[in-house]
Amino acid sequence: MTKLFCQICGESLKVDAEQIPGSQPVKIRCPGCQGVFLYERLTGNEGEPLEAGSVVEVVRDELFAMDIPDFWKLLHSQVFWLILVLAGMPLILNMLNVEIVRGMTVYFSMIWFLVFIKLFQYEETNIQLHLGVYFLSLLTLSPVFSLVNSLTSPFYSFIDSDSAFLRFTGFFCGVGVTEELTKAMPILFLAIINKWKGQVLSGREYLLCGIMSGLAFAGVENFGYIQMAVIRDTFMGTVGDGAVTSLVRSTLTPFIHACLSGIFAYFIGLYSLYPSRSPWTYILSGLFVSSLLHAIYDFAVTVSFFSQAFSFLALALMYMGLLVCWLNLKTRAQRVAREGVDNYIQDIF
Repeated sequence: MTKLFCQICGESLKVDAEQIPGSQPVKIRCPGCQGVFLYERLTGNEGEPLEAGSVVEVVRDELFAMDIPDFWKLLHSQVFWLILVLAGMPLILNMLNVEIVRGMTVYFSMIWFLVFIKLFQYEETNIQLHLGVYFLSLLTLSPVFSLVNSLTSPFYSFIDSDSAFLRFTGFFCGVGVTEELTKAMPILFLAIINKWKGQVLSGREYLLCGIMSGLAFAGVENFGYIQMAVIRDTFMGTVGDGAVTSLVRSTLTPFIHACLSGIFAYFIGLYSLYPSRSPWTYILSGLFVSSLLHAIYDFAVTVSFFSQAFSFLALALMYMGLLVCWLNLKTRAQRVAREGVDNYIQDIF
């Protein structure tokens, strides 16, 4: 046996030396990374290794070591293009003359987009659908927010109250209900369209679409906060406030909004599993749970002592809530695949 190393991932391989011709290069596929590389056993007249060829020959062999089908498979990969677009997004936004602050908020929400897609990816993941929900949300969330906020705005003033109870009520009704209902509107619209067309999306698709709506909302919301912080830096001399606000809101709030709207969308998706029940049961349940978690986090930020620790615990709580929803859907899908849809339906009723 001859010991080789994969030229792509470096994994140690063992190859039968008798199957390798003495003068002809052979293609070897690595069982680890599935990459293909060329290997040629170079020996002299008395079995001594020959010196490597010229640099040009080595580079030429390395460049053309990949199979053409593998190359085309790479070009057709959605992940390849998503990462390329993400890496070049600053250049793209600059070419489109997009304002730097607005472009930055969208850019960071797109980073979280890729993280959540990778985290919750499964065989039937429809990236085109999730991208569609993301961009639809970017365009529609501002007017929807204005409409919802006109109904809940009286509660917003409570967040400045000295009373802990009134402050929590303000965060729940004035902030949580307003923002979570706004983020859920594209998902509710999607559910209505699917109902009208007679199509059924899986619960996992609803949850991922909810995450995308939350990321879009964060991009739109953060634009206003970061713009105001930059203005304060410019006209009020609060040097550094704009940078800190930009960093915190760009990296943290997309994650928070994605978790909360994903949980709400999970409840909306339950209607596709239990269509005999009223959809309002799921909508109100999702609104209550997501708004409650939202209020707990916002309230924790205002606590005088250990606010950072309490905020982190609230953040962990909403993240665990999202994972519980996902694991419930994953377990249900595995059970359906194992026992069959008919037996499963009979079992749950």
